[in-house]
Amino acid sequence: MDDDQKRRRLFEEDRGGLAFREIFTPTREGPLPKRSHPRPSGKGGPSVNPTPPPAVTSVWSAADATANGMVLSNGGSTVTVTNTALGNVWQILRGTVSKTSGKLYIEYSTSTGMVTTFHAGLASAGVNINSYLGDSNYSAGMNPIAGAVFVSAGFTSGGPFTNLGNFISGDVMALAVDLTIGNVWLAKNNVWFGSGVPGEEINLLDGENPIVTFIPATVGALFPSMAFSTAGSSGVWTLQSTAASQKYTPPAGYSAWG
Repeated sequence: MDDDQKRRRLFEEDRGGLAFREIFTPTREGPLPKRSHPRPSGKGGPSVNPTPPPAVTSVWSAADATANGMVLSNGGSTVTVTNTALGNVWQILRGTVSKTSGKLYIEYSTSTGMVTTFHAGLASAGVNINSYLGDSNYSAGMNPIAGAVFVSAGFTSGGPFTNLGNFISGDVMALAVDLTIGNVWLAKNNVWFGSGVPGEEINLLDGENPIVTFIPATVGALFPSMAFSTAGSSGVWTLQSTAASQKYTPPAGYSAWG
């Protein structure tokens, strides 16, 4: 064994065979071999189309219902109100989705009917739920049986409207709300009524005689709402907020609340 071979043997023993081979293996010439797998496209890997978030649907507020002893069913869309004669005490129930703009339509249908006092209307996040609509900021309520309107600051009553009579099973009460301008109308079974025009159906497209008007910048986000008197009130009401759940087509220019 010559001197050069001895030096190589000593180096391999001292550093390990791998180090020896790395140093003395000739450099490869020519192009690198092709990879057996594709390169990732960017730091996050291959791009994909994200799944859009599910649409939000307004149902009755579980917090409001629990606080006022009401029972929810049907995924939160239906409320059962069973109260005894405890005096003229009011309870408010709001939907879970608020709105600040647009022309929107919402339905409240009953499967039992109701012949005692109740309100339909709108309320803010800060309303006092142990009261009636229109008693605390910001809220407005319409009593369809009495034809009466109750409003807080930020809202103005357009005046009394036609007494819509008692509600029976299958009846639908609805609101059309122009949240951009600040107008509200009320309907029973797809017949719309306006303030100060007894017995006359209203053309919402022309903005005739809203029952309630309001200042959008003052009242802010609003929820669809109902209020019930504990003075004997009882009934079952379903909040129909989507086009698929609603019985009637919204007025021209309006869309389901969602």
